[in-house]
Amino acid sequence: MKNVISLQDIAHDRRDQPSYHLASEKHLRIQVFNLDEDETLGPWACDGNVLITVVDGVIEMSIDAETQRTTPLWQAVVLPHQIFGLTARDAGAVVQLVWAPPFAELREVSER
Repeated sequence: MKNVISLQDIAHDRRDQPSYHLASEKHLRIQVFNLDEDETLGPWACDGNVLITVVDGVIEMSIDAETQRTTPLWQAVVLPHQIFGLTARDAGAVVQLVWAPPFAELREVSER
C-alpha cells in the first residue's frame, strides 16, 4: 500500500537528511528530524498543536519546564502556546513532529 509506511525504514533510508516532510496537507504537516548527539530543537512556542514521536534514539523532551528522557515510541502532545524543546542524548536520534494546523506560527523563546 502506498500510504502505509515504516517510520524506522524511512528514518534509516533518509539518515543523511537533517529534516524532511512526509506530508504537508491542509490540516497537518508531518516533519522528521535526524539529530546528532546533543543537538537541540527549540525551545519553541507554537500557536497550534504538535504531536511528537520518538522514532529512534534517546530524546530529552522539555514541555513547560518539565523534562522527561524518552526512547522510541514515546509520544507527547504539545498544546498551543506551551514552550517545548528537544535534545538528542545519543547519536542517530530521530523524532517526528506532526503540526496541526500545518503552518501555525512558531516562535523561538529564550527559556524553557
